[in-house]
Order: sequence, then structure tokens, then C-alpha cells
Amino acid sequence: MDADKLRCSKGETQTPKPHDLLWFPDGNVVLATDLYLFKVHKSLLSLHSSVFKDMFELSNVGHSAAGESAGEKLQDSYDGLPLITLVGDKGEDVVHLLRAVFEIRYYDYHSDETTLESVIALLLLSTKYDFKDIRTNVILQISRQYPTALKDFDLVDDDKTLLFGELREDCRFALLGAAYRANAHVLLPTLYFACSKTSIQHIIEESTRRGVPAECLYALLEGRERLLLNFYKQAASTERIVESAMTHLTCIGGDNGSLSCLRDLLLSGVDFGQMSTDVNLHFARRSPELFGFFNQACETCKTFMEGRVTWKRNDVWDKLPSNFGCLNWDVIQEQLEEMAKL
Repeated sequence: MDADKLRCSKGETQTPKPHDLLWFPDGNVVLATDLYLFKVHKSLLSLHSSVFKDMFELSNVGHSAAGESAGEKLQDSYDGLPLITLVGDKGEDVVHLLRAVFEIRYYDYHSDETTLESVIALLLLSTKYDFKDIRTNVILQISRQYPTALKDFDLVDDDKTLLFGELREDCRFALLGAAYRANAHVLLPTLYFACSKTSIQHIIEESTRRGVPAECLYALLEGRERLLLNFYKQAASTERIVESAMTHLTCIGGDNGSLSCLRDLLLSGVDFGQMSTDVNLHFARRSPELFGFFNQACETCKTFMEGRVTWKRNDVWDKLPSNFGCLNWDVIQEQLEEMAKL
């Protein structure tokens, strides 16, 4: 049966056209999407994808005939070749996947200039069709930008820089939704955190715009609340730490050995609550109020408080996975290391 006209997902009839690049004269199977037809090679797809391998091994694939026998519906065909419709897949997304398979230089997972559209398409479709190598490479590519260690995250986390052809702040919700749908668990804690650093209204709006699954959105909002609670606790303990330090340290800049620097910190109006309840570890790292004080304090007080802020930031980071119901950092790091070896 010729299938020149296919039904697209919206119920409209349109004619997919052979793709300019992915139409090989010696191809032996045709893949159909809403926009394109792809004449490709079963052997190469089977080599990299267990899902395609199983498709091609079905008894009626590759054995087209005119009509039906014994009540069995025969495989659709196109120009005498077996035709397989990739239900639910967008043509442009499949282009990214097939070019990554058939063109060795098309996808470079070491590059951060890959388009966001391509990264997401490759992650989702490599998962759906079990292209293990492509899936591994995409996960490693994303993990470089959303790493497991706070010190590494600090180096890359600037919302106004470009990432995958867009502003970094415009990538995080799309990447979170894709990682969740693709069961890329090793990416979730850092992406959840990146998406939690904004208002609830913005989270809901961006999640809707980027198609984040409802279950993922619920996990994000619940984790954000747990994270806020951790920050509240940190705020209270920070003030206690300063008060305690005033009785144990000798301020070299104070009068008569008193800790005037730390006392001044408590009296200067630095808002520990704001520092600790803004769901953003950058505030504690870059707060002009806090570090303005540090720059005026003596070396003893400055070193002490910088150390405490660093310790607290790491403590919050260590608890991120549990806040969002994810695998712990050790397990995630082990899995990423295994992926890197493949």
C-alpha cells in the first residue's frame, strides 16, 4: 500500500516530502514524520538503536506485497520500500537525530554552541529509540553546564551568558522538562535548583511555556519550599555563629581585643534573612552588603566569616538532591563517571 499522504497529529492531511539530505539512493527503509520522509539504512540504525532493530525484525517489515493474506495487514510501503511512521515525532527533531547518526561531524557534544532545539531533540529521541551513545553524550554535554559540585556550578552559573544559542536563563526550564521526560536523573538536582531561583509565578509561567510535565513542576515547587526552609534555618544560625564568635576570636582591628568587626556586622543592618532566604546561593556569594563589610573588617574577622559563608553554601548544596527527591550526589557522580568511560 502506498502511503503518500499521512495523517498528522492535528488531524490534518498533508504530504510529507523527502528530506534533502536524509534521502539516500541506496536506503532500504523509509521513515515518515509530519513534515519529512527519510530514506535511510536499516543496518546502521539497527547497529545503534535496539528499538529500530526490533522494528526491522518484525516479520512483515521488508516483505511488502500487493494485498493482504490470511487476514494479516501488510507493512505500509513507499516506492516499494517498507514505510515506518514515527508517531508523535516532529520532523525537525528527527532530522537532528538522524543527522547525528549518519553525519559524524554533525553533533559535537564537546561544544556548548549546539542549539537548544537540537540538544533537547537528541536527548528525548535518543531515549525513546535507545540510541545509547547519543543519549550518553547529550547528558554529559548538559552536565558540564549544570554540574554536581558547587564550585563548578559557580564557574558557569551566569544567567546572562549564552548557552546553546540562547540566554542561559531561557534554557533551564526547557532542559529540566526534557531531562525529566527522558529519565535523565543525573541532571535533575542542579536543573531543579537553577529553576527554583525565581518567583513561583515565573516558575509556573515558564513551566507552562516550555512544556514541563505537571509531575516535574510539582517536584520543583515542593523542593523549592524545602530549600527555603533550609535557608531560613541558615539565616538564624548565621546570627548565632557571629554572636558566638565574638566570645572566641580576637579581633585584631578592635579596641581592647573586642570583636568590634563582628559586632559592627550585627549592628550594621546586614539582612541575614535576605541573604539566606533568597533561593539563590549567588546572593551569599556575591552580596554587596556582606562582602562590603568583609572588605572593611580585619583579616581575622574577614577570614572567619568568609569561611562560615562558604561552609553554609556547601551545606545547602549538599542537601539539594534530598530537597527535590533526587538521587544523592555520590550516586549521580558515580553514574556520570561511568558514562564518561563509555
